Amino acid sequence: MASAEKVSKGIRMLEAQGHLIAPHMKIGKLYWEIDCRMWATSEELQYLADGVYSFSEFEAAYIKRGDHLNMLG
Repeated sequence: MASAEKVSKGIRMLEAQGHLIAPHMKIGKLYWEIDCRMWATSEELQYLADGVYSFSEFEAAYIKRGDHLNMLG
């Protein structure tokens, strides 16, 4: 489970890079909408904050796994 402190750090990091972040409840779980086109879990925001992967790597993986098609609506 992601820590609130790390999630906040990930959000601040993305906002500092100019990204728009908004929380949403989808399918009974909290997701974070990024730039009105991508969805991230709290765990993914923590991984970004921890430097596990860069935003570009997250974006490429997000597109590759097809989440942009599954989270519409």
